[in-house]
Order: sequence, then C-alpha cells, then structure tokens
Amino acid sequence: MRTILNEPRKQFNKDCSEELQEELLRLTYTCYDESLTEVSESGYENEQISDIYPLVRKVRMDALLYRLCFRGFPGVTARLQYNIGHNCHHTVLISGNTILTTSFVENEENLPRIAMFRGFYAGDPNVFEIVDQYQAAFGISDDENILRVLDYLPLPGERNYAILLHGQVVKGLDRSPAFVKIIFPNSDLSGKLDDSIDLRLKYPNVVNDMLCDGKEIKDNIKDNIKIKLNKSTQETLL
Repeated sequence: MRTILNEPRKQFNKDCSEELQEELLRLTYTCYDESLTEVSESGYENEQISDIYPLVRKVRMDALLYRLCFRGFPGVTARLQYNIGHNCHHTVLISGNTILTTSFVENEENLPRIAMFRGFYAGDPNVFEIVDQYQAAFGISDDENILRVLDYLPLPGERNYAILLHGQVVKGLDRSPAFVKIIFPNSDLSGKLDDSIDLRLKYPNVVNDMLCDGKEIKDNIKDNIKIKLNKSTQETLL
C-alpha cells in the first residue's frame, strides 16, 4: 500500500483547495508589488533600495501567508515559528496533512538552501541529532527547542511537506515574480519527490488579473526609481 509521501502532489491537491492555491499565487504577486512600493517610498537611495527589498519581501511573504488562516479557508491554520537558531521567524501553513513554507530562489530549477527546520519538516532522520548537538553547544533548553514542541503538526509518517518556491527574472527590483511553484522536497532536501505544480501555468487568469491591476502603480514606481537613479548619477558626476 502506498503512503501519501509517495504521492505528495496528489495529497497537496487533496488538502489544498483550488481557491487556496489561487490565493497562494495571488499573495505572491501582492507581496512583490507591495514590498517594492514600500521600499521605493522609504526615502532611501536606489542603491540602498535594492539591498532592502529582499528583506522586506521575505517578511511580507511570511506575513501574508500567516494571514491566510484568518481568511475563512476550511481547516487551514498557520504558525509563526522560530528557526533552529532562534534568530529568524518563518510561517508554517497547515492544511490537512500538508504543511507549507515559502522560499525565494534565484532560479526556478534550484532547491532552497539546506536548513535544519526544513529538514525537520521534510522528515530528515538526522535532524534531531544535529539539533541536540546545537542545543548543547549554545545552551538552548528543551522548552526552547522547536523540534520538541511542534505538536500541532501532522505526525512525521503522515506529513506532506511542500514549499512555495518563488523568484525573479533577474536580480533587482522586479515587481512581479518570474515563477511561483509548489515543490515537494525529499527528506534530505537534495531533490524532489514528485513533479512540481506551476501555479502561474495552472491559474493564468490570476496572473493576468494581478498584472493588470498593478500596471498603473508599477509605472509610477518605475518612474520614481528612474528619477532617483538619474539624480544620484548626476550628483556623482558633479
């Protein structure tokens, strides 16, 4: 008998409704658009904006994902969770037996960087030993060890881990993602268990709606950034 881990794509589609998947795509476009709007109006120079944008986008993406649990999707919950080092948060979305986090990558063929919290979600059997060593080295108590207290997640043998993968065409200040995919990593995060779900191809109407809705704002921000860049260039030449 096959377990759900052998068919993660099928399990994902069972646990996550069409409406929820559309919203995951929509919130990714919203994240890129709102993040660039925020940093472009922050008063920083264009060169600094390009440094700030990835950080703002990461935090906003997790915030928008977390807020989905208040949007009335049946059975959907979310938690803001520390990473192993207790120096950064991420959002974990839970729907049925599927848990989902998000990651930015520079190329759609890339996998997210290896991280202990992702390994835990994916079911890597070596994670607990590594975390115990880390805990002993840095004096983290059992109560603070996130891997010992995540009792709200599906059991490891029933857990279906998915990652919403997104990225830009090129490095810079893109207002829209170049790709938005759901991937299903294997336990050591070195490959994929199943075919990815390309949300942009699956819901082209959402892509069209988001691009059309944001066109006027995009043009205004683009012009604003050009003005800043030209001003900075002129001052340098002077």
